[in-house]
Amino acid sequence: MDQKLSKDKRTELIDKTILVVSREGCPYCDQMDELLKENKDKIKHKLVTVNMKQDGSRTYNHNYSELNLDDRRNIDTIVEEMLADKSGVAFPTLFKKSEIYLGRPEKEDFNKFFEINI
Repeated sequence: MDQKLSKDKRTELIDKTILVVSREGCPYCDQMDELLKENKDKIKHKLVTVNMKQDGSRTYNHNYSELNLDDRRNIDTIVEEMLADKSGVAFPTLFKKSEIYLGRPEKEDFNKFFEINI
């Protein structure tokens, strides 16, 4: 099921990139992380992950640090908009261009979102 955040205007993610925002201690996020690891060679988009820690800090994967400053700002803006959404926050949340997926996708939705076949 394709789930969406509120209909407010959102910042669009940079092209050829998928952003996954997860939360420390979230079992669905851990499952998502395993799916990503198992299929990393099939995923053609640049995969940027942001992990929200219990203390409010964030960790990023190496792809984030390889982005230029404007693209990192784009990612940070999207994360801030997600956290400020009054309709609630779900983890993991996936972003691709203007698409947003809430929660860990099942196989069919995972394949569609990541444009692969597992």
